Amino acid sequence: MKKQVLALAITAVASASAFAEVENSIYGSLRLKLTTGDSAADISNDLSRIGLKGSSDTDFDGVKAIYRFEAGVGGGDTVRGDASNEANLNSRLAWVGLTSEDYGTLKVGQIWTNYYSFVGGVTDVAISLTNDTQPYFRADSTVAYVSPELSGFTFSAAVTSDTEQTTGGEGEADRYLVTASYSNGAFGVNLGMVEEGLETLEDTLGLSVTYTADALYLAALVQTKESDVDGADSRTPFELAGTYSFDDKNALAINYYDQDDEVETGYVIEFTSKIGAMSTVYANIDTAMYDGGDDTTDYTVGLKVDF
Repeated sequence: MKKQVLALAITAVASASAFAEVENSIYGSLRLKLTTGDSAADISNDLSRIGLKGSSDTDFDGVKAIYRFEAGVGGGDTVRGDASNEANLNSRLAWVGLTSEDYGTLKVGQIWTNYYSFVGGVTDVAISLTNDTQPYFRADSTVAYVSPELSGFTFSAAVTSDTEQTTGGEGEADRYLVTASYSNGAFGVNLGMVEEGLETLEDTLGLSVTYTADALYLAALVQTKESDVDGADSRTPFELAGTYSFDDKNALAINYYDQDDEVETGYVIEFTSKIGAMSTVYANIDTAMYDGGDDTTDYTVGLKVDF
């Protein structure tokens, strides 16, 4: 009997040590919205998601293995924009990697692109959007590296290949992404380049700047886009965005964009209010203006519950 108790105690200690080296968490954001305006009123899923993420120690000093899986709840498209309320899951993120304070972070799989994380995403300030101003949200079949921060500087590089969206041929990478960022207190400057493997797709150069001061956040993004097709016109879309927190619960977000394609400009004004530790209600006005077409305005109210 004593031997059995001793064996159980040893097993419990070993299990506790194993769990101490592993950190896992389940998270999610469930969102429903009511939208009305130029189209008929509609209650729909607003890009809800659920995920699992974690890390564990490795045999290398200071190096952790990391992973993340995230699925969209409702809607069949892995790229932002599908707000259907069907009872299905779609993959948003699925990657594994290694991270170290000394050497940086390496990720492989379906990830948020480094271009979005460091350059384009600085103006993505609203919960609910209908415009599609950010082309590089998530990408699968990607290898990405982010350097450690050194005196405010951060560098990243990524390669995306064998995607369903672009097929560059055997041995040819579909997309290269490189960014460089500098942050000094309230100010941040970010540069990024996206080189496409297919000449029909637009290559991108981007510059964004941010300013943060207590309750105020301001961001600007300007991009140059041009394909390698002979005679193709380049364009220079830009975005301006800002948020202001009135207190710990209430905030206002504004985004203005111009696609510079003689087609669309627009703006979003969104008010959010926290009604609990994990719950937020939001209301916005989303207007798109089209050259040669009818302008549209949508009014949205929604509820977001995070866990």
